[in-house]
Amino acid sequence: MEKKIEQMDITLNVIKELLVKLNDNIEKIDKKVDKLAEALDGDLLPECKKMGSHIDFVENVYDAVKHPLGFLCNKIKNFTGGNNNYTLTDISGN
Repeated sequence: MEKKIEQMDITLNVIKELLVKLNDNIEKIDKKVDKLAEALDGDLLPECKKMGSHIDFVENVYDAVKHPLGFLCNKIKNFTGGNNNYTLTDISGN
């Protein structure tokens, strides 16, 4: 009977060590998740917003310039004898 109690005590100590290791690993993972959340909220989101506003600016400039630029390209092609079809967008499907 005493041997069984001793084995149970050993088994419980092994389980306790495993639980301590699992808890340590969970704490490490939790710290890493917190760091990722800080990075996401602190640096990444504002940079993404800046890039989004830059893309909007470029698209607005493109929309404002594409027709006058196309008109000029068409006139130059008339003078040089080229065809009158012009486009500022990719029509090749790529």
